[in-house]
Amino acid sequence: MQQLDAGVSTRAVEAMLKRETDRFVQSNPTSQRHAMEAKKHWLNGVPMHWMLDWSTPFALFVADAKGATLTDVDGHHYDDFCLGDTGSMFGHSPAPIAKAIAEQAAHG
Repeated sequence: MQQLDAGVSTRAVEAMLKRETDRFVQSNPTSQRHAMEAKKHWLNGVPMHWMLDWSTPFALFVADAKGATLTDVDGHHYDDFCLGDTGSMFGHSPAPIAKAIAEQAAHG
C-alpha cells in the first residue's frame, strides 16, 4: 500500500476525498441544479476560469449576503473571509449603498 510522506495511505486519502465529495453533493442539491443550468451559458461551466481550480465538484450559489455573512441557495450560512471585490471594502449589501442604488435605479 502506497503512503504519502506523512505516513497516510493514499487509499485512505482517496476514500476521504470521495466521502467528502459525496457529502458536498448531497448537502447542496440546489447549487448543483444551478451549476448544471449555468454550464449551458458559461464557457467551461463557470463565469471565471480560475473557478475550475476549486476542489469542489461545482460552485455554491449565494442567495443572500449581508456584511460578512453569506447564505447559499441550500440554506447554509458562511462567514465570508474572502470578501472579494467591493465586499472587502464595505461588506456585502451595506444599507447606505443598497439605498443609493435603489434610489438611482428608479431614475434609470
